[in-house]
Amino acid sequence: MPEANTPWLRYLENLRPHLKGRDHRGKRGSLRWLEALMAERGGKAGTVRNILYKDLGSPEEKERLYRVIADLYQEAGLPPPPPPLLHLSVAPRRTPTSHAVFCLKKKTNQAPVIPHQPDAVPDHQNNSIY
Repeated sequence: MPEANTPWLRYLENLRPHLKGRDHRGKRGSLRWLEALMAERGGKAGTVRNILYKDLGSPEEKERLYRVIADLYQEAGLPPPPPPLLHLSVAPRRTPTSHAVFCLKKKTNQAPVIPHQPDAVPDHQNNSIY
């Protein structure tokens, strides 16, 4: 089996041999089973696949999936794995992007500030684009 690309897959690979049988969600440890379990706990089932395979998802959904996996580890009699680095996830933007500021200033007829880039179109007399 190829090596897991994300910590989430490593956690699941270590756990799956200890999960046996089926229940009303399906085969224990399967992707569909995890999606159903996440949905039962108030999460978005569709995020399970993105988190497991691409490590993409909101910090809240990652935390919820980690709690599910940690609970399954304890249920199997295993010590829970360390939580992955959730704080390194992409946080929502709190400041407008430079493009958004440019467009806002243009709409309100304010002079947008354009940064000076000497290498963009050199003027041979004063080495400036202005």
